[in-house]
Amino acid sequence: MANPTKSAIVAVTMLAMSELIGNRFVSAKGRQATADDPIFGIVPVDVKAGESVAVEILGVGVVESGGVIEMGDKVASDAQGCAIKSETGQFLALSSASGANEPVKVLLR
Repeated sequence: MANPTKSAIVAVTMLAMSELIGNRFVSAKGRQATADDPIFGIVPVDVKAGESVAVEILGVGVVESGGVIEMGDKVASDAQGCAIKSETGQFLALSSASGANEPVKVLLR
């Protein structure tokens, strides 16, 4: 999937409390999401601590994969904010990834 498209229909501006890597999950605390964090949304661009960013929270977003994902899998965050398959994941994968560091479309809800 070379150029995945996204269609985020709701974005909320937040202050980055740490450096954020684009196309990864972010927590409600303004930090890159980890495996134990509830996911707030996807940060679409790299952001430095103290900067504001519009976080995509509803619609179809694109997130970096942290491993193999099949379309239809539930996904959650790994320790670096990347999408991984998870039975308890809060989002649905709308595309597949054959491994880490690939773009995956996810339904944000």
